[in-house]
Amino acid sequence: MIVLRALFALALGTPLLALATDEPDTPRLGIAPYEAQYKASYSGFPIKAEHRLTRTGNSYEIQIKARNFLGKITEEELFHMDEQGAIVPDSYRNDRSVMGSTRKESMAVDHASGSILAHRKGRESQLDFEPGQLGPLSHQLELARDLRDGVEELNYAVIIRGSIRDYRYERRGEEDLETPMGTLRVLRLERIRDNSDRETELWLAPEFNYQPVLLRQKEDGSSYELTLQSFRFTGESAAVPGAEQQ
Repeated sequence: MIVLRALFALALGTPLLALATDEPDTPRLGIAPYEAQYKASYSGFPIKAEHRLTRTGNSYEIQIKARNFLGKITEEELFHMDEQGAIVPDSYRNDRSVMGSTRKESMAVDHASGSILAHRKGRESQLDFEPGQLGPLSHQLELARDLRDGVEELNYAVIIRGSIRDYRYERRGEEDLETPMGTLRVLRLERIRDNSDRETELWLAPEFNYQPVLLRQKEDGSSYELTLQSFRFTGESAAVPGAEQQ
């Protein structure tokens, strides 16, 4: 069930309402709420998952639920956008139950004091919060926005597992990919890790605003795969170029 976390915390991007302009002081625009259904395979065992983004005013919530007969995982992150449209994380939680064993992880940002309070495996830790740091789920939103805006360096400081970690991605070209939603032109990315034999590749569809349609991960002779089965905008989809409400 570790794969449930890997499949989502590493990969899922988020649709955007529009591209930012070329003006440096122009705020980056909002995010389109949506729902997506995924199917995954871990060593031959099927996994179903749903990924949802909702918005209330200037606050957003990303929620991921994944399950199979061995257990389930729920991840949630709350964040907001500042006046310039930058993503600012507020809180995160991860609840998992696998074969009767439960584990919880959480973090909360105190913006007044500039600190992060994290809980994991029964331990509490406090970190300094700095502008630009992102949550485990919201960093994929920033990745999607950077891809749309043509940003070269895809590097992110992510608050995860009681520490700040560097997440790096590199482009590996474009290709046509057969999916349950038809043939899509996709951008292939690879997550770059130092001192690790884990390989993670993502295929993202520009016409879906860089929503991942396929993820593959290999480690220690095992391989995992995640595929997008369905997708629909639930709020402001009319403002998204090339997207249709399903």
